[in-house]
Amino acid sequence: MRLFKERIVLKQKTVYVEVEQRKRFADYVILITGASGSIGSAIAQRFAVEGATVVLTGRNLSKLQDVKNQISCSTQIDVCQMDVTDEASVSNAMKTISDKYGRIDMLINNAGFSARTVKQPLHLQTIDNIDNLLQTNLRGSILTSREVVQYMQNSKQGRIVNIASIVGLQGKDKHAEYAAAKAGVFGLMKSQAIGVGKYGITVNCVSPGLVPREDASEEKLARFEHMNRLNSICTPEDIANAVAFLCSAEARYVTGQNLCVDGGRSLGLYGD
Repeated sequence: MRLFKERIVLKQKTVYVEVEQRKRFADYVILITGASGSIGSAIAQRFAVEGATVVLTGRNLSKLQDVKNQISCSTQIDVCQMDVTDEASVSNAMKTISDKYGRIDMLINNAGFSARTVKQPLHLQTIDNIDNLLQTNLRGSILTSREVVQYMQNSKQGRIVNIASIVGLQGKDKHAEYAAAKAGVFGLMKSQAIGVGKYGITVNCVSPGLVPREDASEEKLARFEHMNRLNSICTPEDIANAVAFLCSAEARYVTGQNLCVDGGRSLGLYGD
């Protein structure tokens, strides 16, 4: 088996280690929403090196193309414009993908954001910020999860993985609307898992802890490093590893579950 390089972020240095490459997802078509972000692009890279046909979706085609160009492997990488908050956009994009490849095997609901730049107590938050956050983080996952089933049910298999958050489990000050949205994703996941199990489709969540942005300062990285039980920094690749497991044959009997990838932070949230 060939080896590929996996990125490990240690403070502001990037270290690459050799990782065994397996073609677990050869012949599968993977749709990733919000694929231009750090977590979305890491998930795309993980599936690509394991042989999948990866379709990157999002609102900005230029950013999606940048991610495509950064993925260095011989597998099929495609881009498709899709706004998860728009029903027609979701429907049209999935039909386009299905018509081109004949199937959609796995959906990774990664599109979302937290109101970090406008965080406020709920009674001070604007209705526009609340609506925008709920539209993307919750309604978007509902629309895509609803639409994709028709492309999975006849094949008697399928994987839906929602990127949730530990904030949805335990809440967080000045993030009430975000916590509510992610808690809603848990409810969506559990209820849909019950409904689509008869088609051989599994539905699960991955809940990241603190994943620093690439432009995070040395001071912030040092603070993040000590805000979990392992005293280390969570990377986008850590999230991608968990997603890949839930989509693999090894997780065929896992459905309706939430996998926290947070270094134990949710065992007792640190105040921040």
